[in-house]
Amino acid sequence: MQIYTANHTTRPKKISPKSASKTCKHFNPTQELDSAITEECPSGKYGQNCQKSCNTHCAGLRNACSHIDGSCLSGCDPGYQGKICNQQCPSGKYGGNCQKSCSTHCAGLRNPCSHIDGSCLSGCDPGYKGKTCNQQCPSGKYGGNCQKSCSTHCAGLRNPCSHIDGSCLSGCDPGYKGKTCNQQCPSGKYGGNCQKSCSTHCAGLRNPCSHIDGSCLSGCDPGYKGKTCNQQCPSGKYGGNCQKSCSTHCAGLRNPCSHIDGSCLSGCDPGYKGKTCNQQCPSGKYGGNCQKSCSTHCAGLRNPCSHIDGSCLSGCDPGYKGKTCNQQCPSGKYGGNCQKSCSTHCAGLRNPCSHIDGSCLSGCDPGYKGKTCNQQCPSGKYGGNCQKSCSTHCAGLRNPCSHIDGSCLSGCDPGYKGKTCNQRKYLNVHPENTAETVKRAAVLTVLD
Repeated sequence: MQIYTANHTTRPKKISPKSASKTCKHFNPTQELDSAITEECPSGKYGQNCQKSCNTHCAGLRNACSHIDGSCLSGCDPGYQGKICNQQCPSGKYGGNCQKSCSTHCAGLRNPCSHIDGSCLSGCDPGYKGKTCNQQCPSGKYGGNCQKSCSTHCAGLRNPCSHIDGSCLSGCDPGYKGKTCNQQCPSGKYGGNCQKSCSTHCAGLRNPCSHIDGSCLSGCDPGYKGKTCNQQCPSGKYGGNCQKSCSTHCAGLRNPCSHIDGSCLSGCDPGYKGKTCNQQCPSGKYGGNCQKSCSTHCAGLRNPCSHIDGSCLSGCDPGYKGKTCNQQCPSGKYGGNCQKSCSTHCAGLRNPCSHIDGSCLSGCDPGYKGKTCNQQCPSGKYGGNCQKSCSTHCAGLRNPCSHIDGSCLSGCDPGYKGKTCNQRKYLNVHPENTAETVKRAAVLTVLD
């Protein structure tokens, strides 16, 4: 048996017996033919007896679809596909007939987006913005929805950075480090990416310096100068920022001194002492580091001498000579600067006398007296230190005799002989000699 269905637009359809056997118990050929022939389904309806409604996702006004099979006449609303637009776009697709793909910049696993308009469901990946996350961040912005600004410490014009993670494209300005250049250099570091270390000559605890250019914040340690304190003081200078000059009393060519504290490297010139050789030797001292003492033979109170070479400022004490008065007068000389000669009347070989005051060391030659033996014996005296008296038998007024040996200058009185007239001549006694004459002869004999 063959069964046909029909409507006003189609030809009868042949139905196999097998198919008919499955449907015959529900099939009313008369009813089907009558409804199919009577009228077309109204707008929004389709199928047998117009029982079905057009899918709400059919595009167009009132979601128009075929009244026969429900196929959407104007295609599908965005986000749906299929003949009757009842299939939602698969993950990753959106728009009319699901022809568009979600942006690869949608945040989340597999970049989920609205199947309708492609708006990213979890926002945008860093570096992008907009509903569909297809707009790259403008220059100077980065991160999720471009909410963040590039660091002002990114190197380069307008501080360029990655629109994704803010990493500075040209590195960091001096004094900063890190991907986004927002980390200031730690203490002791400075410059691009903090690669440089503050000078160990920056003054202060831990040698603080500018994180940007390394300039020492508290100035330089003594002995160094410059913005970063890496320049050692030039020869002849020392101290903080090399403001001080080496002492002109430092020993050596060009007065070398430590660039740090000014201590003289080769010691002091004669006459000065101290680390920097700026202290003149105290009174009584002289020479290198004032190690020498003025001669005790320098003339004057406290033996003043030059602090430089020890020369006696007021000359020498008697008995000494030389610049420092340390040379004793040679034999035969005495007094200030040994200008005086020992008396030729000093007793002894070469007339020795004191080098100080000329006093004769062995006394005086006969006929002289006094400390320097320059005084001739007075009349009536003679011999060593004038200890002897001229003989009373010397002839002449006041019995004159030699001041040296007592020899009578005018000879002897009658009855006496010898150089000093102290020897009695023998007398012949005649009867005519008086008793007085005999008595006188007896006295002279006793004296002899």
